[in-house]
Amino acid sequence: MDRKIQKVIHSSILKKLSCIVTVFIFVSTENSTISSTAVVVAVAITVNRSYNGRSSSSNSNSNSISSRLRSSSINLSSLSIITSMDEQYHQETIRAEKEEGKRDGATTTIQQQLPQKIDKLCTQFSNIFTKGGRVEGTAAMGSAGTNHSESIDASSSSSSSSSDNNNTSTPENGENDENDKHDKNNHLPPTYKKFNFPPKSIRDSNWIRNIHLSDEAKSVPPSIEEIKQWTFDPLLYKDECLQSIFPLIMQYYNFDTKYHIPLDVLYKFSKEVMEQHNDVVYHNWFHIISVLHMTFMLLEEGGASVYLRDRDVFVVLFAAFIHDVKHTGYNNDYENKRKTELSQRYCAKSVLENNSLDITWTEIVLQPDCNILETFTLVDGYDDVDDTNRDEAIAVLKEYVKEIVLLTDVALYHGGFAKKLHQRKGEAEEEAAAVEAAAASHPAAGTKKDDCKGNSGVIAYFDKSNDAHRLMVCQAIIKAADISNPILANDDAVKDWCLRISTEFKNQVEAEKERDLPFVPFMDVNDEYEIAKAQLGFYSYMVIPYFTIFGDVLPNTKFLQHNATKNLCYYQDYIAWVDNKKQLQEQQQQQTDETTETTCATTQNNITEKEAPAA
Repeated sequence: MDRKIQKVIHSSILKKLSCIVTVFIFVSTENSTISSTAVVVAVAITVNRSYNGRSSSSNSNSNSISSRLRSSSINLSSLSIITSMDEQYHQETIRAEKEEGKRDGATTTIQQQLPQKIDKLCTQFSNIFTKGGRVEGTAAMGSAGTNHSESIDASSSSSSSSSDNNNTSTPENGENDENDKHDKNNHLPPTYKKFNFPPKSIRDSNWIRNIHLSDEAKSVPPSIEEIKQWTFDPLLYKDECLQSIFPLIMQYYNFDTKYHIPLDVLYKFSKEVMEQHNDVVYHNWFHIISVLHMTFMLLEEGGASVYLRDRDVFVVLFAAFIHDVKHTGYNNDYENKRKTELSQRYCAKSVLENNSLDITWTEIVLQPDCNILETFTLVDGYDDVDDTNRDEAIAVLKEYVKEIVLLTDVALYHGGFAKKLHQRKGEAEEEAAAVEAAAASHPAAGTKKDDCKGNSGVIAYFDKSNDAHRLMVCQAIIKAADISNPILANDDAVKDWCLRISTEFKNQVEAEKERDLPFVPFMDVNDEYEIAKAQLGFYSYMVIPYFTIFGDVLPNTKFLQHNATKNLCYYQDYIAWVDNKKQLQEQQQQQTDETTETTCATTQNNITEKEAPAA
């Protein structure tokens, strides 16, 4: 390497290290518990990247850094400035290298000396920072039993080829450590957990947490403030604690007062709904609470309630709460192929959805002190309404609930409704454009520019006075809520729900095979790898397209589509990671086979030579 570029790099290193020392001296005066190890790691990253520029040839050097990460407790917040400086310095080094041309053989020599340089610098800086203040204790973490680690560069991209962060995600219980020892390309995105190799079978996977069945489960019912959070996770609670959620949401809207529903009736109704759910893996009581919660969030935080009247809000919440009562754990296709009693009763159309409605009207509501519709009416001043009008109001409500619940039949209605929603978006935008054009052309005509827009100037995609529009909003909400698990921000919750529905699919396929019935291939998943591959189509063709159009008409929910895209990347990364591991194994096996063949051939030749008669 030219001496000029060496001077540039050495000078930059000294400047960088002096900055690091300054930063940590300043911080140490404010916080005496600063970790000297953090300084060591920062210095190591600085020197490492100054020479190898994050190239693929830096694996051996980054392993030295990684080993220090494993054996230390890192104060990540103290390193945020360091990583930012590191990125700037990395760019500076690249520019210097471009000026001098490509690296030559001298670079390799410097890289070979790098581990010794790092050790020397680490020792020097460790001595400096351990003299003052208390040094954080280190937690030695060997290759076995490790179940957590932290990433220095939390902003690193999942597509990075660097191995600087190859410990940002550690397989649970250290299962994969042996596999990772010889894997130079096992980089995992920093927030991803539970990457298993070999992929665990669907029966052995640890994606289902089962916290609600353990002593860790929350035993105190959540408050309305806790429920009104996107991050609320019903799978963290004991099942009986969730009985209060529907009554709390009803009280939030004052429906108990408006519709004269006694609180004890609300709670008994909620308990009866819980008891009418089967103990299946996915379509159970927790799924109902998940859909109810998401419906509530889309109404309040998503902005859908501005298009609805009180009775619409009541109906869509009610529909969300009862939409999967008595679900069998199999889908409509299975019921129809078997020609079950349910299939025949409902003429093979939306079998499970219609059954849930019937159970609600004929069993749950008719239980003593469970009829929350007893005093319901569609008329605002209902105190003077007679029984005839009230019966009519309840009949209208039941039909309203049915039109919403049936939309959860994915196979029958999803595609058509998504197109309908997209069409409504186009109509609203055309209406808004026409009004704007009219206002611009005839300002004296009195046409207001924002007639088709809300107070904020955003297009109003639905008309609150239009019955069909309000029904469409309610249907859009329950459709989104029913497939909302992939848009959650919590990785563990996403994988938990994913394995639950995949397990139900697998159970159905096994039942179909046992009865020699045709089955859908994508439901026949055997391990985490196949589950991940099945999710690609679900996300790409259903979840992301739907939440894209949903976010267009309800802009406050646009971030949900971004969550879905992030979760899709998780499965894509996992698939690529497993494929890479498999390829590496195949290469190693091929090398082993070739070595064995060579050894055998050599041995045979030696034997042949010994047995050959002397000339």
